[in-house]
Order: sequence, then structure tokens, then C-alpha cells
Amino acid sequence: MRLLLKGPMVEYAGELSKLGAECMVVSDDSRGWFSYFARKPKLGAECMVVDDPLLSDRALRHIHLWRRDSRKFQNIIDNFQPDVVVCSANNFGMAALRSNIPLVVYLTINPWQKRDSHRAMMHRTSLRWITHRRYDGMLKRCMLNSAAILTISGSLENVVREKHPGKSVFTLPGGMYSDSWYPEKGMTLKHPCVGLIQDASIWDKTKELLVLERVLDKLPDVTFYWAGDGEYTDKILSSLRGYANFRYLGRLEHPDGIRKFLTEIDIYALLSGMDALPRAIREALLMGKPVVATNIGGIPELVEHGKSGFLVNQGDANGIVEKITRCLEEPELAGRLGTYGRQYIKKNFSPDATTRRFMDILGEINLR
Repeated sequence: MRLLLKGPMVEYAGELSKLGAECMVVSDDSRGWFSYFARKPKLGAECMVVDDPLLSDRALRHIHLWRRDSRKFQNIIDNFQPDVVVCSANNFGMAALRSNIPLVVYLTINPWQKRDSHRAMMHRTSLRWITHRRYDGMLKRCMLNSAAILTISGSLENVVREKHPGKSVFTLPGGMYSDSWYPEKGMTLKHPCVGLIQDASIWDKTKELLVLERVLDKLPDVTFYWAGDGEYTDKILSSLRGYANFRYLGRLEHPDGIRKFLTEIDIYALLSGMDALPRAIREALLMGKPVVATNIGGIPELVEHGKSGFLVNQGDANGIVEKITRCLEEPELAGRLGTYGRQYIKKNFSPDATTRRFMDILGEINLR
């Protein structure tokens, strides 16, 4: 079977090749993820970087490109002749549908919640209104006309089934290459410390960071380091930058910078208003760090309360303070949480299990 992959499935191309699939991976490489995985010997696929605006989510910002034919996409189709395209509900998926190629949509975030968050924060202009109407239509057509919809978490699968009853929907958790996550020195932080890795591109997700205002006051001797950036970075920093025990690091290189950061921190925290199956939590658990995270979306599918970390309700500053304090005051507990978390991710989120499940799903659905 020939698989044309764009998005989250790119990193599993090597594993899929071992199972007999022929894979080609495509990326606009807007965040450098593809470059990293293309360097990995495990990729094992024919690699192509396609920096075509029509085939990237950035095309939503360029109305004049929406209806333009994509010669690059057609060249890929003509040369590779894929049996199925796997990607998000985006312009690439739309191009696949126009070429009558079976589409499998893979969702790693709730697209409706993301859309609504952007819509609530945007300035009301005609251009933005048209952009969001375009996205609504694209999302709907990709979902309705796909051969199947894959979701990265069970909680997201439930959302999709409610939106599209009768569709073939499957949960496919993202596997992790544990050999990439090992202790590596190279960063000096002030201890005790808590590390946060999350972007700031969706306000409903990002705004939960503002709970730190009440946390920082109550833990003046604990330094909090935030790594990440995005559209709402300044909005968060305007509230937190004045605290002596808060530091902003910007975006760290993945995976090397992230690995050094996770090596050094004492506790990893993810304070989020929306999430499916956060990669940063999986990485922190593989690094053996206790996790304190918001109890929303698919996070409880990663963090077992009291076993690999602690879950807190949205806005619960006292709960965050309590769990962080407990981890710092009971190092043996923190060590047990970290050890269990690493073992849990290695056992339940292996790339081999992800790709075998994916191939089983392709065997169950109608790709005609």
C-alpha cells in the first residue's frame, strides 16, 4: 500500500515501511519538525519537503491562493500514485479529495474548539470573516468525505462521534521514540524549579497560564520557567513578567533544547484550557519527571493521578501549589511518579503499537 503522509504520521513512516507500506512524506516544514524527523535514520522513507502555500495551513492567510491549482501536489500524485492520503483537515486534504484519492484525517486537537477560540479573539474584518467561512467549509468537507477519521485521544474521538455520527472514527495515540529522551546536561536553572513547555497560539488553551499569577505569589522560592511562543505570548508575559520567580525562555530547539530543559527541571507542569494528548507531557514523562497538569481533554489518558503525576482542575491555583509543594517536599514520591510515568509511556505509546494499529485500521475501512 502506498501512503502519502503529511502532518503527525510523518514520524512513523519508517515503522510503516517495516510493515510493508510504501511511504512518501510531505511537509511545508513551517516549524522544523520535518527537518528533525528527516534526519532520523528511522524515517526510512522517500522524503520530500514541499513548501507550497496551497498545501500548508498558512494558505488560510492568502485568499488569492485558495483556488489556485497546485502543480506540486499533482506532480506528487503522478509520480507516487498513492492509495491513500493521511493528513489533517486542511488544504492538503482538500487537494486529495479533488484528486479522488481516499483521505484519512488525523486530528491531534479539537478543530472546532480551536476555530471558536480564534473566532472569539479575532478583529471583525471582512477578510477574517471570509477566512473563517473558508475554514468551516474545508473542515466540513474533509470530515464528511474522508474514508475515516483518526483522533489522537479517546476524549477527542468522543467529540468527533458527536459531531459526525455514523463516520468511521478511531483513536490512534501518538507513539514516542523513547531512545530520543535521555538525560543531557547543558542548561543551568535555579532550583527548586518548575518547567512549562507550551505554545501560545490558541487563546482558550493559553489563558490557563494566567493562573500562575496566584501560584507565583504563594511559591516565592520556586522558580517557574516557561518555554514556548505564539500569538498570545505578550498577553501572558504582560501579567507574569513582573514576578521575580518567573522566567521566559522563548522557543527551545526540538528535541535537543527540550531534552536539556527537561533534564534540569524538578517538575513539569502543563496548565492548559484545551488539549488532546499533549506531546510535551509524553516527553516529560519519558524524561522521568513528575507532572502536574490540568484535568481536561485527553490529559487524563496520559497522567494517572497519583501514579505518574497529579491532575488539577482549571483555575485551581491552590491545587497547583499543593501538588508542586508535595513533589518538592517528598523527593521519594517525585522519583516514584517519574519512574512510573516513563514506564507507562514506553509500554503504552510505542511507535510500533501506533503503526500496527494504523495498518489494522486501514484494513477495516473502505478506501474505495
